[in-house]
Amino acid sequence: MRAIWKYTFPVVDSFALEMPLGAVVLAVQLQRVAPTMWARVDPEAPKVKEWFRIVGTGHLHVDNDRWRYVGTWQDGDLVWHLFHEAS
Repeated sequence: MRAIWKYTFPVVDSFALEMPLGAVVLAVQLQRVAPTMWARVDPEAPKVKEWFRIVGTGHLHVDNDRWRYVGTWQDGDLVWHLFHEAS
């Protein structure tokens, strides 16, 4: 059985979240004032540390197969893009 879990995260260059193995990010949006992502997870799967990077529009970033694009959200005049480290 699967569930959809919500994760809030800080706007920093990179961060890690404990997520069930095999989690799939479905969406990234600003909820109220917090950047938030929703992921489809198997609640019974073991938890692993997943790494993410945030890149602002116009900022340089490492563009290689290690980082997969997850989604974009807007916060006022700022536009952010979230990448997930490929396993």
